[in-house]
Amino acid sequence: MTDNSRKTTRRAAGVAAIVTLTAATLLAAPAAQAAPKCPTPAKGTPAINMCAQRGDLLDVRIGDVLPTQPSLGYDEVYYKLGRYTLGKDKINKKFDDWCEANGQGEAAVADASARLDDPTSFTCTIPVGQETAESIAPMKTVVIGPGGKLYLTDGHHTLTSF
Repeated sequence: MTDNSRKTTRRAAGVAAIVTLTAATLLAAPAAQAAPKCPTPAKGTPAINMCAQRGDLLDVRIGDVLPTQPSLGYDEVYYKLGRYTLGKDKINKKFDDWCEANGQGEAAVADASARLDDPTSFTCTIPVGQETAESIAPMKTVVIGPGGKLYLTDGHHTLTSF
């Protein structure tokens, strides 16, 4: 397996409730060694999770990410939800938050009919595939745990709000 075959690709649209996260995995092999053979994933776990390397971008469903915190500050979640429903911003803040969490900067266009579960209904300032180190930095991160399960290490309030 080559390094290129382990890299994941991201889809720009068409899948409901997707957020792309950077993988901070424990699977990175030392540079001097050949890439490790990908272990067999647990039933229901995408095989790509088992082969991901530190810094890879993965498409994951929000519901497939497990928390690493025993509790959640709902005041922050309620603040975000209130901000999303007030409509005081030129473009609803939820689209800015989604674009940022996806490494795509801010929302550029989102009309009244735009929906988070339909990424084709709004546009971010940075198209998928043209991200920069600066735009990727605020992305939410996961750790790939036993059996390829994804554990969220950052972004608990944002993703709960989505």
